[in-house]
Formats: sequence, C-alpha cells, structure tokens
Amino acid sequence: MNRLLTALAAAAALWGCTSQNIETSFANQESRIDTYINNLTLQIKDQDGNVIEERKPEVVHHKGSNRVIINDGEGEALSAGGSVTFFYAGYVFTSSPSSLFATNHKETAESNGWTITDPDYNAVTLDLNDKNITEGLRNGLAGTRAGEECMIIFSGKYGLGRKRLGAVPANSALCYHIWVESIKN
Repeated sequence: MNRLLTALAAAAALWGCTSQNIETSFANQESRIDTYINNLTLQIKDQDGNVIEERKPEVVHHKGSNRVIINDGEGEALSAGGSVTFFYAGYVFTSSPSSLFATNHKETAESNGWTITDPDYNAVTLDLNDKNITEGLRNGLAGTRAGEECMIIFSGKYGLGRKRLGAVPANSALCYHIWVESIKN
C-alpha cells in the first residue's frame, strides 16, 4: 500500500511540474508575441516599390488571440456563428513567423517553394462554430471584415495543444497570415 501511495504521489508531482513547465512555456510564447507586435512597423509602398509611409498596425486582442491588421476590410464584421472565406499561410511562431506549415495562398506557396495539395488555390470557408478550428484561430477571425488582410498570432495554449500535427510541434505558438475574401453572419 505504501508503495502505491508513493508511486501516486510521485506521478502527481511529475504531472504538476510538467503542467507548470507548459504554462511557463506559454507565458514565454506570449511575451515573444507581444515583443514582436510592439516592434512591428508596416511599410506602405508606391507602385514602384518605394516606401512612402511607415506606421504601427492596429492590433485587436481577443481571448488570447492577437489580430494584427495589415489592411482594413470593409462592411460588416464577422460575428460569432458567422462564416468566413479566406486565403491563409500558417506559420510556427518562434520570435516571429518562421516555419511555413500550410497555405492555400498562391504567392506565398510560390515564394516559399511550397507544394500544396490543392493546386487551384481555392479559398477556404470556415464556420466559427466549427469545433475543429483551433481556439486561437477562431478567436482571431472574430471581427474580421471582407477584404481585410491580417495576421492572427497566439500561443500554444490556444493552438493544437499537446498534439503534433505534421511539421507543427506540440504546444507551438502559431501565426496565420489571412486574406479575407468574404464573411457571412
């Protein structure tokens, strides 16, 4: 009986340490995300590619997600229960968006030498009620508008969690570059 109690106590202590390590990792990710966003400056270029203006982007924080608005959209904002059609490029986030792991955006695929399974680069449509969407992406998409270009960045706490998915390590912070085509509420 004493051995069983000792084993259970050791397992509980190990789980507690692991849980604390994961929470510390998430806090570190969120700090790196904040640093990246605070240092981000957008460059507005003319037709010839010359920088004509530099500005800080608008940032929307929503339930653990950070939406960095690169170009404003128009019309009604996406609300809970709505659906959104968009192109995307998904990156593992370290101190900035780094490893591309998925995209349906032709220019991004070509510039990264990326091969995707959908050769005609169709936009995807997601319903915000879909439980298969990561919490971070769902929270970041809320409030987007048709025509908006943004980055949605969130820690592993709101991502895939303990699951490894292809090239995405477990508990990774993620960044999605999003080009919204349309919304429907």
